[in-house]
Amino acid sequence: MAFRLHSIFCRFFFVFIGVVLAVSGSDSHASIPGELAAILPAMQQLCSRSPEIVTADSNLKVTDLRERVTSRFFIPQIVADASFGLKDPTPFDNSGFFGSGSVGTVGVSAQMNMSPLFGPALEASRAEVSRKSSNFGWTVTVQAQAIQLFEQILAMTSLIAREADLEQTKLRLDRQYRTLEKSVRAGLTRQRDQQRFEAELLRVEESRLRLKRSRLEAKERLTVLLGPTSFDIDKIELDWRKLVALMPDKIQSIETSPELEQAKLKVESAELDLRMARQRTGLVTSLTTSYSVRNSTLAPSWTESSLREPYATSWFAGISFKLPLWDNGSDHLARTEAGEAARIARIQYDQAERDFRSRRDLLDDERERLLSRISLANRLNVLERKSFEQVALDYREGRVGYLEWFNASQSLQNSVEAQIELASEWAKLWMRVRQLKGDLATEVCRAAG
Repeated sequence: MAFRLHSIFCRFFFVFIGVVLAVSGSDSHASIPGELAAILPAMQQLCSRSPEIVTADSNLKVTDLRERVTSRFFIPQIVADASFGLKDPTPFDNSGFFGSGSVGTVGVSAQMNMSPLFGPALEASRAEVSRKSSNFGWTVTVQAQAIQLFEQILAMTSLIAREADLEQTKLRLDRQYRTLEKSVRAGLTRQRDQQRFEAELLRVEESRLRLKRSRLEAKERLTVLLGPTSFDIDKIELDWRKLVALMPDKIQSIETSPELEQAKLKVESAELDLRMARQRTGLVTSLTTSYSVRNSTLAPSWTESSLREPYATSWFAGISFKLPLWDNGSDHLARTEAGEAARIARIQYDQAERDFRSRRDLLDDERERLLSRISLANRLNVLERKSFEQVALDYREGRVGYLEWFNASQSLQNSVEAQIELASEWAKLWMRVRQLKGDLATEVCRAAG
């Protein structure tokens, strides 16, 4: 009766998942779902320990600062300066060594240099594109590191779950082994059956040791990624049964990705570079303006009256034209290099667009196949449990031999292992969909984002 209820529940559960995904899908999640809440502290710590993320964060800050600086090209630079010096006194005065031979200036000047004309505006646009590209680059870096961490945690989860299942297998073997010992002593069972069960117990123990080793390796990889933590890495464990409840976003509704946006911005940046190269070669038009306030009467006498004299002011505005008559082809080379870079960037964008569509279609196909495989694996597990219980009963009553018991036990163990692995694959799919959409990074690194 219990197995029938379990079978009905599991069938209903996976039909429910399929209906929800097919009909309504899932809108963009604003946060990591509860099924994965246990990994959030580890992911957030990754943001402060990963060299790749720290480098991307630093680059983002620098490009943001560069954009703010270059966007102020219409604001002149204001410079304060002061100088003092000595020169030979004239032969017609008797002022001594520090007389009329001393000079000094104190002043403030404002300068704006737009060379070439409209060049600063193009540089400001390029700085803005660079900042946007750095934003997407940060997203790509954080998500790649998060996926790496998530896969290690899933590996630990699978190993822990398989180890628990091996413990159940060992308990079944132990119970049967003790029953066989009594039957052998009573002469009801051959001793080779007992030896067979004892050998199987040893194999299970050897498998447990291998799993423990794999679990230790996964823990060490997590330690390398995270460094010293305030939490116990061994306790970062997910319930694999809940992973199949994760709801991926609608895959075909995703229209772009961080990588695709980066490629698009690379094209825009290359085209701006081409425009800047054309502005700086050939006939170059420049605009220069300045305004200065300067007290140049501070010398020669350094008297009190000199400090009270009015300041000298001056301003200048000019436009200049430059046309190289012979430059050995350097201007042509600069324009050619910029043009080729723009052409290559457009080709790379086309490939990035094809790659995005391919990734999206493959993820959509994987989602459908995983749903079917999970449903089949669940039904198979229910059947294998029923089969094992029937074989175990037949073995106790002497209707089948120990080989049938071993085969049924191994099939049951394999069905559980398949369920664990498929749950892990489903969770990876959920994360890869979030990675493709690009909304995983800010959730993982709230502070950095």
